[in-house]
Amino acid sequence: MSSSPIKTLSEESLQILRRRGDDARLQNGFRYVRNSSYLSLDSRESPTTVAIPDELESVETFQFLELRPEAAQLAFDYFLQRKAQFPYWANILSAAKDHVMSIKGDADSKTDDWIAVMDRIGLTADYQNRVMDSNYNRMRLTGSAKHWAIEMMTMRFEFLSGLDDLIRTRDQNRMVCYMDQSGQLQLKFRLPASGPTTVTAANWPPAELNGASAVLQGRNSCSSKYDLR
Repeated sequence: MSSSPIKTLSEESLQILRRRGDDARLQNGFRYVRNSSYLSLDSRESPTTVAIPDELESVETFQFLELRPEAAQLAFDYFLQRKAQFPYWANILSAAKDHVMSIKGDADSKTDDWIAVMDRIGLTADYQNRVMDSNYNRMRLTGSAKHWAIEMMTMRFEFLSGLDDLIRTRDQNRMVCYMDQSGQLQLKFRLPASGPTTVTAANWPPAELNGASAVLQGRNSCSSKYDLR
């Protein structure tokens, strides 16, 4: 007997969104959610809409992890095989990491072909462009192509896994990630009375965030706004 699909957003959260005027429309396996749905009531941030996979265990989640459609399908098929063998052990993030590590070769120096490795993994052009941004060459070379891909996937999956709770607890003071007008995830301290405050290196150096990975992961990682070039 098959189990019910695991939804990224619970029915409770969807009802909360609707009461807030966000219908979280479902289209092609994604729900489109405004960032104001999980920021404070008087947030002054732009009304950015984020495409969230409707089902957590889906090919759309692998696409959210910056895999092109064909690579996302391969990774999802592998996940289904693992789940059939180990139903209580298999999970999306482990399958994504296994997919990355299964690809032949890696790149970790200036002379290595980073683009070729990322192409073989099946990473999106948008992600590749962010990684290869010349402003961050020094930082990029502190890890390898596979290392940064796994770091990016981990942070994106953690964002997905925590979004339901963020929606249900929007009025509580806490650190949150949100997607800004440019499409980059930023780190905020959510204050219901006065709106979120941008975290900067001057007022809150977050020990738990790897600044290098935050910048390299671009539009879907929490950035503490350090200048790490």
